[in-house]
Amino acid sequence: MHLLKTLVTGAIAVAALSAPAFAIEDNSLRLRLMESSSADSIYAIDEKTMLVTSTGPGQLAGELEGFCSKNGETLVRMDTKGAKTLAVRCGKLFEAESLEGRQVNGKMVFTVKSSVPEPFVFKNSAYPPIDRIAAPQDGRIPGSYSSLDLYQYMYALCKKDNGTPATVVTKRSGSMVRLTEAQDAEAFDYIFNSGDSKDPWYLECAGEKRFLVEKNY
Repeated sequence: MHLLKTLVTGAIAVAALSAPAFAIEDNSLRLRLMESSSADSIYAIDEKTMLVTSTGPGQLAGELEGFCSKNGETLVRMDTKGAKTLAVRCGKLFEAESLEGRQVNGKMVFTVKSSVPEPFVFKNSAYPPIDRIAAPQDGRIPGSYSSLDLYQYMYALCKKDNGTPATVVTKRSGSMVRLTEAQDAEAFDYIFNSGDSKDPWYLECAGEKRFLVEKNY
């Protein structure tokens, strides 16, 4: 079954099959932020790192400090010579910092890196919760979304059913252009910084649910 998604940046084609349910583990920083109003959206970069959007650093810092204290650690500010609005470390549990000058959907952007792998979570106000996301039956998702939001939606759809996502991105070197497979963090970095550019990218999901997301250009 071929599904078609049209974006402001181009067309996205998706082929999909159905599959079973997904469960989120308890007692993790990601789950804490999932339940908190301080995090508007959560984008899972890899097993340890996530990108969080928030209206400001104060509320998010308070949530991070609460989690840190609950786990017997003290939240301390890292020395960045004032270059970061937020740059904190919680013992050996996690580090968090702001990405200055960057916004996603009008919100400030922060990266949070845990010392151990965390369960996959999906939080995006533009979409339903992870237990209700599904491939569109007619191939069209109403509205216009950035490549980042659509990438995370389809990535979550793959992870929800224990699939294995694989991403191919464009690499440029002078006049040379090539396609190469990128691992989770590298793939996310490309989509975050260049996903809406003229260059193509592809996301494949292998598992019980199989599909291919292709950006036409």
